[in-house]
Amino acid sequence: MRRLTARIAAVLALLTLAVGGPARAQEEPVTLFAAASTTEAVNEIAEAFAASGGGSLRPVFASSSTLARQIAQGAPADLYLAANVTWMDHLEEQAAIVAESRVRLLRNRLVLVAPANSDLQLRLAPGLDLAGLLGDSRRPGRGRRPAPGGSRPASTRARRWRRSASGTR
Repeated sequence: MRRLTARIAAVLALLTLAVGGPARAQEEPVTLFAAASTTEAVNEIAEAFAASGGGSLRPVFASSSTLARQIAQGAPADLYLAANVTWMDHLEEQAAIVAESRVRLLRNRLVLVAPANSDLQLRLAPGLDLAGLLGDSRRPGRGRRPAPGGSRPASTRARRWRRSASGTR
């Protein structure tokens, strides 16, 4: 909880700086384009930002790719919180953001979880048939796959890992 509180405080400080200080923040809402996966956290930040006297935050939620395309087309965003660094890179290449304003706030990792009573032991290495090992009772003979959509960062990382583990491209 302390880490979350510290990160929220950091985001609030960034918001205040990004909008030109408390005076401007209170004049008009800050428009934050944020990845849909950050909805709960951003709503909490918006409440804390308003409660701290920082002003109001107007979040716009969608996929990182959708928001990046809108920003590239000139959509009015004061801040952009992407869940995929590739889209931030794309905006920087398009000169649609101020490169020096980029801050890496958070990151996530792909993890494998098994029940505590599982006897499954894995050695992650190229060629490992992870999908076969995990199995899926809903689709006999086929392993679990990342969520459909493919553009979600976790889906992208899982697909990349599967390819590297199996030795395919």
